Amino acid sequence: MIEADQVTTIDELARTAGTERTHLARMLRLAFLAPDIQQAILTGQHPQSLRLRALLEAELPANWSGQRQVLGFA
Repeated sequence: MIEADQVTTIDELARTAGTERTHLARMLRLAFLAPDIQQAILTGQHPQSLRLRALLEAELPANWSGQRQVLGFA
């Protein structure tokens, strides 16, 4: 919807998707995880301490090396 210019804000997207803005914003951040972190999570190779709640609540930096450090991959 964002790529097709059907919505222009997170608020519009949340309403259209029928979800809360805060939940949607947390989920959108996951799209910008470093590719190796995404792959590790999908294959079960992530740190055992990394749980979904922690992932969603973490203050994730935009840079991938910072994400690795915050999430325990460094």
